[in-house]
Order: sequence, then structure tokens, then C-alpha cells
Amino acid sequence: MSAHTMDIDQPSSAEAAEQQQPAANLQLLLAVLNTIKPAQSQNGLKHGDYGRYRQYCAHRLRSLYKALKFLHGKGRYTKKKLDVPQVTDARHLHIALVSAERAWAHAMQLKQDASNSTSTSNDADGLAVDKRKRHHALRRLTKAAYWAGELSRLAHATCDTRSALEADAYSSWMTGNVWMEKETDWKRALAAYTRANQLFGELAKVGDPESQALCAAMVEELGPSLRYCNYQISRAGGAPPDPAALAALAEEGGGDAGGLLQSKLATLAAEAQTTQATSSSSSSSFEWRGLKARVAHERVRVALHAAAEAAAALQHATAAANGNTEPDGSASIEQLLPQHDRIINLYTEARAAAKAAIKTAQAGGAASSNTGQGAVADAVDLDELTALDKALSGAILEASLSRGEAAAGDAAQRFNAALARQAGGKAGKGSGSRSKER
Repeated sequence: MSAHTMDIDQPSSAEAAEQQQPAANLQLLLAVLNTIKPAQSQNGLKHGDYGRYRQYCAHRLRSLYKALKFLHGKGRYTKKKLDVPQVTDARHLHIALVSAERAWAHAMQLKQDASNSTSTSNDADGLAVDKRKRHHALRRLTKAAYWAGELSRLAHATCDTRSALEADAYSSWMTGNVWMEKETDWKRALAAYTRANQLFGELAKVGDPESQALCAAMVEELGPSLRYCNYQISRAGGAPPDPAALAALAEEGGGDAGGLLQSKLATLAAEAQTTQATSSSSSSSFEWRGLKARVAHERVRVALHAAAEAAAALQHATAAANGNTEPDGSASIEQLLPQHDRIINLYTEARAAAKAAIKTAQAGGAASSNTGQGAVADAVDLDELTALDKALSGAILEASLSRGEAAAGDAAQRFNAALARQAGGKAGKGSGSRSKER
């Protein structure tokens, strides 16, 4: 098995803090295609080896269960259900994603084996084995569609708009695969593929270049399936399906209503415009305690812009809480701590992107060490990225300290309130006993 993983092994300290938040406060990021496509190409699918990719998914799933302490009992198997309240980390969503990929890879492996057995044997026993394998493959595809649907459901409850729509597109694609394999309702297959094609097409217009390229590749991959479904419908004598009817048919499988889908697509477009505006705005540099660094990478810039907005929201919430605080301070701290955690997570995300850029710059510098001008340019870029990494590290520490001070202040306030209540209770008891003695 390849040493490649899906970048989901060990949580950072910021991620550990994020795990303590309720799911309602989360805005997790889930790049479905960016996660599965590299894993597929590096674990067998480049050569059509679905068995090897299936084994990789099984090992990856086991690692996820262990890392998240989501094991199904010791000794005696006890199934644990993955639901929205349990999703406190993006790796919980990866459980559903890897489960879908494992079932899909198994189905493709069975189909591949069935095709090979048919080509080598035409007797009755060979045809019976082929039929059993195809039925098994259909069951595994149905299981993959189930897990993809679960991924979409969880992502809509815990992720940002883009991640939720990408999970929805993946689920529609997997549903289309099931109907394609059944060969009983070509309109449903066409409806699912059309929905996936629409979503991937919209996603290909926004986001970073790598995500756009992957979504565009999925649109191209869906083309033959769409044409084949249309051919089967026309071959059966049916009229070309109406787009509105196809949308309604796709929504019967548990998708969003058409109006809600269009609303989410509009939200995604608005977020893309905000990101574009951010890329050309004042987020081109970052300063922390006099240490200033240029920000030239989009992922860092977007994360820092979101962190600045979260810090402004926290400042506003703090001012509001100071004017409307419960006697024990519980109401304000429950509102403020998740916002502190979000700022820490955004700074951590920006630093991770900066570290990835540093590795790329170091690799480029080693490759261009023989060319003087290129080596100088890489050295300048590396110095800027190193300064940015130091500034972000300090910002993370400062944000963590601010969170700790807020939690400590709340604990002290609670403690003093408890002492005051206890002192008041003792004073009341003392006055009562003196009155009895009289």
C-alpha cells in the first residue's frame, strides 16, 4: 500500500479545541475531489487496480476509527452511528467518504472480475458466477450511494457552502452509478447525472485552481454517461426528458428542493466574489506586533480575511456581552469561546497553507540552484514565507492566550459568585441561630 494518506491523521491543538464545539457552531471544510483523486491515482486506479484501492480505503478507514476513538467496541462488535452531533472534526466526514469509496472500489472490482470471467468462460457455470458477481457489485454500489448520501447530509449540517455542494454533487454522481448499473430506469440515472453535472459545473467556476480543474474533469467524465442515458431513453421510444422534470426526479432521492439548491448556488457565487475581492484588497500583507509579511498566496489570504472578520465579530460580541451579562457570566462565555476557537482555527489554516508554500518554495529553490536569477527569486519568496509563518505562529499563540484569559476570567467570576453565595448562606444561618438563643 502506498504511503500516501488523505491528510487526516493527527489533529493539531487548534483542531482539538474545535472538537469541543457543538456541531451547530462548526463550518468544516471538506474538499471531496481534492481528497479522493490523489489517493486514487497513487493507490492503484492509475492502472485500473480497484482491489488495491479497496485495500487502501479499508486501512484508511481503520486509521480514522482509531484516530477519532470511534471504534465499534472491544471484543464484541457494537455498531456506532455517525450522526450530526458526533461530527466535530472534518475527519468524521472522511469516515463517510472513505466508506463510500471502499464500497465503490469493491463494486468496480467485482464488475472487472465478472467481465474477465465472461471473456474466458462461456459455459453455464461461468455465466452463473458472472451473474452473482454483478448482483454483488450492485449491492456494493447501493452501499456506496448510501454512504455518499450520508456524507451529503452531514456536510449540509456542518460544512461551508462549497463543501456541502461538492458532497451533494458526489452523492448525485454515485446515485447515477446505481441507476446506470440497474438498467431499469434511465430517466432516474439521467436525472442524477444531470444534477451532478450542474453542481460540478458551478463548482468549476469558483475556488482555487486545483479544485476548479478537478471539478471540470468530473464534468468531462460525466459527458459519456449523460449521452448513454439519453441514447437508452430514445432507443426505448421515449421523448427527451424536460430539465424541470429531471430536477424534480433527482430531488426525490433526498436532494434539496430546487429553490434551495439555487439559493445555495447563489450563496456560493457570492462567496466567490468575496474571495475575489479579498484577493485584491488589503489582505496582501499581514502584521503582528511589528512583524510584517507579504501575503501572496490565495489560501492564506482568504483564511486571514475570514480571521479578520471573525475577530471583528468577536469584538462586537464582547462589547454586547459586557452590557448584558448573566450573574455568573455563563451566557456570555458560551457565546464567546466558540468565536475564539474559530479565530484560532482560521489562523492555523492560514499557517498550514503558508507551510505548504514554504515546502514548495524550498523544492523550487533546490531545483533552480544552478540558475542564479531563479535561485535569488526563490530565496526572496522563501524569506517572505518564513516571516509570514513566524507572524502567524505569534498570532495563533496570542489568540490562544486570549481564549485562555476569557475562560480563566469566567472561571474566576463563577468562583467569586459561588463564594458570595456561600458567605450569604452562612450569614443567614448565623442570624437564625442567634434569634433562637434569645
